[in-house]
Amino acid sequence: MAEPDLACAVITEIEAHSCVLELREGHVTPKNVYTLEGRGVRFLAGRVMWVHQSTAGLFFKNPIHQHSLNSLRRQMLADPALPNRSPMVSLRCVVESTQR
Repeated sequence: MAEPDLACAVITEIEAHSCVLELREGHVTPKNVYTLEGRGVRFLAGRVMWVHQSTAGLFFKNPIHQHSLNSLRRQMLADPALPNRSPMVSLRCVVESTQR
């Protein structure tokens, strides 16, 4: 993925309002808004708040409903095919920050 607005990542931590991503391919830019899509995750939007090496913190525009969060966590624990039992997601930039 050579385009700067695309990335692939693994969710390593997830809460109702935020998640931590381990970037596997591409990169993300702090303050830009991205949508996440992958197995168990569909069109979840959030702003990248920080990036450190290949790890990024994302704050969701809308919190994840507790039922959906529990379902995603169960999936992360139950599927042995997932790397580190965490879902792989793709990120696409939908809003670039005007603040640099």
